[in-house]
Amino acid sequence: MAYPRISLVLAAACFCGLANPLHAQEPTLAQATRSQDAVPNANVVNIHSTFGKDASTQIFVSWRTPVAGSTAQQEKNSDSDVEYGVTNAYGSTTSAATFESGGGLQHHAELSGLTPGTTYHYRVRSGEAVGPDCTFRTGLPADTQKTFTFAVMGDVEGPADGNKFFPGITDWIAERDVDFFVVLGDLAYFGQQQSGWNGFFTSGAPLFQSCVFVPVLGDHSMERLIPAPADVEEKKRYHGTDVIAREMPTLYLEQFMVPDNDTKSSYDDYGRRSLRGLWYSFDYGSAHIVSVENTQELTPIVMREATDAQQPVWVAKDLENTKAPWRFVLSHRAYYPYESEETQWEHVNNRRSTHRAQWDEIFADGRVSLTMGAHVGGWILSHPIINGKVSEEGQNGTVHMKLGKIGDYAQSPGAWEVEQWGTVLPTDPDEKIHSGLVLITVSPDGAKVETWDWSKETLSHSFSLTPQKP
Repeated sequence: MAYPRISLVLAAACFCGLANPLHAQEPTLAQATRSQDAVPNANVVNIHSTFGKDASTQIFVSWRTPVAGSTAQQEKNSDSDVEYGVTNAYGSTTSAATFESGGGLQHHAELSGLTPGTTYHYRVRSGEAVGPDCTFRTGLPADTQKTFTFAVMGDVEGPADGNKFFPGITDWIAERDVDFFVVLGDLAYFGQQQSGWNGFFTSGAPLFQSCVFVPVLGDHSMERLIPAPADVEEKKRYHGTDVIAREMPTLYLEQFMVPDNDTKSSYDDYGRRSLRGLWYSFDYGSAHIVSVENTQELTPIVMREATDAQQPVWVAKDLENTKAPWRFVLSHRAYYPYESEETQWEHVNNRRSTHRAQWDEIFADGRVSLTMGAHVGGWILSHPIINGKVSEEGQNGTVHMKLGKIGDYAQSPGAWEVEQWGTVLPTDPDEKIHSGLVLITVSPDGAKVETWDWSKETLSHSFSLTPQKP
């Protein structure tokens, strides 16, 4: 079957695998920052920027400070703001909202009325603690004809000192001056321990401080480590050492400010942001980008049920209302293929089948060009798929890409992936690599999707897309 809408070039690589659990621990002072140049004041950490609802004019700036011993010092740290401007002379100041989170103080500032497509300098301040000079670039306006590039990677899953490969991959991205970057969930291994979030931000500090970040919720954002059971047989079920529990992704929701999805929930008691931070969208130039929650493990159950009921309706309407020719969906789990077609739990299999059929219709009606997920398994690219079937020549169809985790391991895609949905697979699935990184360039002529083995400077695979027909 021919697919003239997609042009393929393939080299050897595999982006896949399951990482061994990494034990979170409190970071040392040396781990609190990669260098004094990156973070001049050790009391100002985890600095990053995210897009507001209008990515071209609104940016959120976020950071953390420790809760000091004295009440006076806490009050100083609570007095926080951001200086910003088109040069490092700044010129404008915006106050930040501050609240206690993860044993410290979390700060968020909303910068509005910005100029589209413009690089800004900014510096955060909490009391006497001052951060370094940082930058962000506002989004392009919807009517632009300018070309832009963004980067996407799979799970990071770092402990307190961060994933050891994350500094290298973020430095590689920073050198290419992309417009924003995405991590497809599982940013920290134990999402209920602030130390893991500290490791995530500090190990990639140069990129976080120079480029806008787009977060996606993953199942590890809900995990915490609890003592293993005393029973020997029970220990074997949990690798002999640990037990992992699931909770509401409170720290994830408190680390990031993202565009409000305007979802009114009666479950706000489960977190400051509740449903509002779990899914969102924004326009960047000619692209509409949607981040969805599809872990299928959201806790507590009432939150999962609310998400199942409200998120699909919201996303369908969101895609209907956008005029952007390009539509990209970001998720933690890939829609095609799932990491496994079968599990030992029948209720999970039934849930996945219903879940995918529901989203197939949303993607088809919303003319989604490409979805990207990760979570587990080998790198794979699907045929164009529409309503659960490989689309015929000349039809619309959504291409699905699954990325591997960041790490030094490999895992071959399962046979069912090749037989059912896969169109392109790595030629050497057993080769260990450090990560599969995707660069997406959108221009008036089309969209180019490149997968790189950044550690070897190797372009592993590329293909092109055209916007779907109305």
